[in-house]
Amino acid sequence: MHQFIILVLLLIPFGALSAAQNCPPISKIDRHDIVGVERFLHENNFKSIECFLASLPREVRAFRSYFKGSLSMQGASTTYPRAIVGSPEGGFFMTFNGHPSQKGYNEIEIIGLDRNQEPTKWVTAVITQEKGKLSFEKNVKKCSACHGDPIKPLWGKYPSWPNAFGSVDDWLPDPKNLGKDSKLYEQDIVGNDYEKNKDPRLTKEDIQMAQRESEQFRAFRSRAKNHPRYSSLEEASDKNNPVYPYTEVYRIRNNAYRPNLLIGTMMTVRQNEILLRRISQDPIFNRFKNSFLHYYKCYKTGTSDEHNKTLHQLFSDFYKIKYQIEMPLYSDKLSSNYSDHFLDLFGVHPHEKTLLFASDINFLDEYERSYSSGYQTIIYTIISELLENQIKTWSDKEKYLIEGAYHDPYDDLETYLSESPYRSYILSEFLGREMLLRINNTFGGTFISASNQEYSTEEQKRSYTEMCTRLERHSKIEVANESSNTILFTPKPITKNPWPKALNTCIECHDNGKNTVATPIPFKNPTSLNTFGTNFESIFGWGNLFDSTSMLTLESMKPSHLNGHRMPLGHAPLTQDERRGIMDWINPDSQ
Repeated sequence: MHQFIILVLLLIPFGALSAAQNCPPISKIDRHDIVGVERFLHENNFKSIECFLASLPREVRAFRSYFKGSLSMQGASTTYPRAIVGSPEGGFFMTFNGHPSQKGYNEIEIIGLDRNQEPTKWVTAVITQEKGKLSFEKNVKKCSACHGDPIKPLWGKYPSWPNAFGSVDDWLPDPKNLGKDSKLYEQDIVGNDYEKNKDPRLTKEDIQMAQRESEQFRAFRSRAKNHPRYSSLEEASDKNNPVYPYTEVYRIRNNAYRPNLLIGTMMTVRQNEILLRRISQDPIFNRFKNSFLHYYKCYKTGTSDEHNKTLHQLFSDFYKIKYQIEMPLYSDKLSSNYSDHFLDLFGVHPHEKTLLFASDINFLDEYERSYSSGYQTIIYTIISELLENQIKTWSDKEKYLIEGAYHDPYDDLETYLSESPYRSYILSEFLGREMLLRINNTFGGTFISASNQEYSTEEQKRSYTEMCTRLERHSKIEVANESSNTILFTPKPITKNPWPKALNTCIECHDNGKNTVATPIPFKNPTSLNTFGTNFESIFGWGNLFDSTSMLTLESMKPSHLNGHRMPLGHAPLTQDERRGIMDWINPDSQ
């Protein structure tokens, strides 16, 4: 009899055992940020993650993507992928997976905005299911192991998202067609319709990956409709799209079916807002805003080379005082002395200037940096906004700004809505609302008309020179008012603490004088270490050396961070006293 019961249970899909839910009536999420999610959880008596997901607003369940592989603390597979859902305007994002055997199955990981903070910032949280109830924990320390401190989202660069379904340009091709109905098929897949001897944009490996993912995702989606968690998302699907939320039509212009692009775009928009607000409130920026904008925007006018050298020296001096090293230079084909590192003087942490993760870090050194969720998308947008805000304080601002739509041929909202290639996205059942809000803001906003690009008109170039001349004039006043006796940044004092024996475990790999796979770190010398630790950034996104060491020596980390090990490798976990001794040695201002 017992064997018969066990056999019956094995024949029943595990989802069916969980699907019988008695979900309570719910109240709506009244604000789309981390505060709204927390309130939503507390105001409703959810007993399970399944009920919580089923109760989320339809537009949240529709705004989603899936990961077939994961570097996070939640497992993922092609059969039970890690789903990410979020508020369409980017106020929060949640992830979960689908099988009890997977790591993190009883948790929902969340990153979202906390608009109660001034300025707004990203916050992490975890919803945990235990003993028939859900609990909510905010500012979860373990999350910073990946998301850093300050917290930021992590997302790949367009048009490739490793480990995600739709990793190749959000494309899951029709196995019978492979996108041959696309106008771009010849150009991007065959490679003979754009230039002579032009290679196709997609490699054979890309196409094979997209085909494989398409087959895997179609199999997953057929099962997902009866799954206790994924079925809640299937209820918010376009029934006419066999691979919703992705596209099977190659390079389709309807962004409603480009989930990885959309998620990255919304994360970037919110990150821009956070950093813009923080810089705007920074006292050093406000003291030197004209100098900052002139140095960043006016190095090609030919009227300010000498002053730019003065500003570069000023910012370099500030940087050296704050970080105790020379300001690194970034060089591109536009300028030999341009450096964005002085952004770090105005309350921006180096790792916040990109949403890219460790495996994408070399992308920062590539020329093509304008892609969504990439490096210069964030930097350039912020600088442009700061410049617009400054120009708006000028009495003759109309000479340098243009109101409404910037891109031809759309001069008004009505024309854009009727003729835009994004029309299908605007009319999308799930995602059109946010797109429409952004378009309204665009047509009601302002843009800098002054320009010195090759394609600019003579009037735009003349306005640009006048704009830079004015910034330079105000900048010279700012510099003249700066007293050489004023110390704007005070470096941390360096003191020597007793040598901790546990530090020897760090030296074994990181400071043994040999060429090892471990990053060379001067653990033997507290003075060098302090300077090194202030500027060293973990390649895994954990922040500087002090943040990384503080995180990775925690016993609670267990072997769960990205490379699969707690520090120190090959040794027992550090005791609290050992850990405190190491932290005091490498960073006198630590806990």
